[in-house]
Amino acid sequence: MLKGLRFQKRLRILPGLRINLSKSGASTTIGPRGAGVNIGKDGVTTNAGIPGTGLSYRQKVGGGRGWLGIILLMAGLAWWAFQNRDVIAPYLNP
Repeated sequence: MLKGLRFQKRLRILPGLRINLSKSGASTTIGPRGAGVNIGKDGVTTNAGIPGTGLSYRQKVGGGRGWLGIILLMAGLAWWAFQNRDVIAPYLNP
């Protein structure tokens, strides 16, 4: 019908947790800005990038070739945790 029409909406549930809604379905993204794991109907995808630059790397996980995406994701998560250590410290201390 309206083949060129696109729809996309992201709902922030918690810091680092988003639900993505589009014309083709829903998915969930976990991770901070610049690094994340997307879980949707097409599988699991990792994404790591440098916010504000437009540079990013995206790769589907599986098939034995997803290690680079996972390593970049973990590096991005570590960098985010380092930058926001004051915010996450209350959650880590009992």
